[in-house]
Amino acid sequence: MILGDFELRNFRNFQNFKFSIGEKKILHIFGENGTGKTNLLEAIFILFTTKSFRNRKTLKDCVRFGESYFHLQADLSGSRHGITFVLNGNEKSYFIQQEKVKGSDYFKGKSILYFSPEETTAFFQSQETRKALLDRYISSLEDEFLHDLIQFNTLKNRKVQILNSKTTKKESLLLLDRTDFLEFSNDISQRRECFVESLNPIFQQFLVRYNPKLERTTLRYRRRSIPEDFLKRELLQQRILYGCQKDEIEIIEEGREVRHFFSNGEKKVINLAIHFAFMQLLKEQKDQACLACLDDLESELDQRILGNILMDLEVFPSQAIITSKNLQQAKSQDIILT
Repeated sequence: MILGDFELRNFRNFQNFKFSIGEKKILHIFGENGTGKTNLLEAIFILFTTKSFRNRKTLKDCVRFGESYFHLQADLSGSRHGITFVLNGNEKSYFIQQEKVKGSDYFKGKSILYFSPEETTAFFQSQETRKALLDRYISSLEDEFLHDLIQFNTLKNRKVQILNSKTTKKESLLLLDRTDFLEFSNDISQRRECFVESLNPIFQQFLVRYNPKLERTTLRYRRRSIPEDFLKRELLQQRILYGCQKDEIEIIEEGREVRHFFSNGEKKVINLAIHFAFMQLLKEQKDQACLACLDDLESELDQRILGNILMDLEVFPSQAIITSKNLQQAKSQDIILT
C-alpha cells in the first residue's frame, strides 16, 4: 500500500500532527534527540501492524500524557485507514473508509519494515525477536500463516494453563490437543524453514553489495525435534519443552554460528539485508510494495554503504521514511521537528 496523508492525535509527544509523503519515494525526517522522530515511525508502524515495536504487549504508553485515547489515520493507496486506542478497557478499534472493521480485515495488504540501531541489537540478542520478524514477513506472503500461528499460540497457552493447574486430569486434557499441537507446530516450522531458504540467495546479494566481506554469511533455521513422549516429559517438569517456539534462527559462516563476532556496523548491514531481501521477495511473489521505516540510518554506516542503500530504495517499488539528526542536510521538502 502507498502511504499518503498521515494524521496523529494524542500520540506520545504529539497532540495534533499531520504530514504527507506526497509523490516522494523517500521522505526525510530531521530533528534533534527527543523531538519525536522515532515516535512518528512508531505511529506509522502501529497503523500498519496494530502493534508497537517498543512494547508488543500494550499501547498504553503511546497515549499522550493526560489524555484517554490516541487516534491514527492515513490514506493508504487512496483509502482511509485508522486505528483508535482507548485507555479505559485497553481497547483497539479499526476503521477503513470510516467504517469499523475486524482486525483480520484490517491487516490485509499492509506490509512494513522497521529498522533502527535498537532493533538491530534486539535482533542479534533475542531468538524471540528473530522469530517474530520472520512470522510477520511470512504472514505478508502467506494469507493463512497468521491464522495457523494464532491457532498454535491458543493451543500453547492452553497447555500452560493445564500444566499450571491443580487438576488430576492433566495428562488426559493434554492428550486432547496433542495431534493439533504437533500439526500446527510442524507446519509453522516447515514454512519458516522454507522462507529462510527462499530469502538466503537474495539476502546474500545485498550483503555482497553493502559489505563484500560478509559474502559467506547465511541464515539457517534450526528445528528442534519433538520426541514421541514429549507430553510425559512436560508433565514431569510442569512446563512446555517442545514446539516451534523452541526453534532457532542462526547466522552462520562456513557452518558455524558467528553472530557474536560481528561489529556493530556489520550487524546493521546484516539486519538491513534481511529487511531488503524480504522487500524484494514480496515484490516477486505478491507484486506488493513494502513501506520501509529507517530510524537513525546513518549511525555506524560509511558513506559508500549509505549511498548504495539510498540507490536501492530509489529502485524498490516502495516508499521509505528515513530519520536523521543531521539538520545540515535538511531541505525545504523534508519534515523538520523542533
